[in-house]
Amino acid sequence: MTLRSLVTATALSFFAATTSNAATLVSQFTFDSGYTDTAGGATATGIGSVSGGRYNFGIDEGLSVTMGAPLSAYSIAFSLEFDYFNTYNRLLDISGQTSDNGLYVNNTGLRYYNAAGGSGPSGAFAPNVDATVVLTFDGTTTTGYVDGSQAFSFAQSGTGYLGTLTSFDLFDDDHPPGVEEAPGSLDFLEVYSGVLTSTEVAAYSGPAPISPVPLPAGGMLLLTGLFGAVALKRRRRSAA
Repeated sequence: MTLRSLVTATALSFFAATTSNAATLVSQFTFDSGYTDTAGGATATGIGSVSGGRYNFGIDEGLSVTMGAPLSAYSIAFSLEFDYFNTYNRLLDISGQTSDNGLYVNNTGLRYYNAAGGSGPSGAFAPNVDATVVLTFDGTTTTGYVDGSQAFSFAQSGTGYLGTLTSFDLFDDDHPPGVEEAPGSLDFLEVYSGVLTSTEVAAYSGPAPISPVPLPAGGMLLLTGLFGAVALKRRRRSAA
């Protein structure tokens, strides 16, 4: 391979790696400043209160989130605790409370009711202990995780199942107050455009400060060195 070909191949592979279809953060709620989205990609309203960097909700209370632009493939990540558990505690609803289908804690496990293959093992949640939930949708398959471990994965569509994301509700349920809901608090909420991989979910530790992402220094040095080598070779040819 010539030096010119090497430079071209390296540049293409480098830029392909840095512009891949990785999940991109579009919305981030840390509740340090009320219901402010620090990423600017959504708006939220809540029945409850915000204090101490957490959103606190009671019976028949919850958070409603409206996306600034629809997402066809996405990841939703949040950390929460419930004060206690009913047989079902509602986590997430995308039906506008028109369907029982949705994400729950069911017998201390993560479950997407009423999907075949939508139930995770029990023991994933405990009262007054934060658990991090990640829900991903790639356009066909819904996958749920608790604290980095996959709980379920299934492909099912219809009312209450994941599809194009325009809005969603957390914690408030369509049943009478207290039947499938409990008081608790939410530490953070993030929404990504694109699907977090299982490796990324396993390493996920919550919100990171939002700042411009520079070109990786190692990659910049590599490209600078290679293009410099090409320039040096040209100068030598001209001097010959």
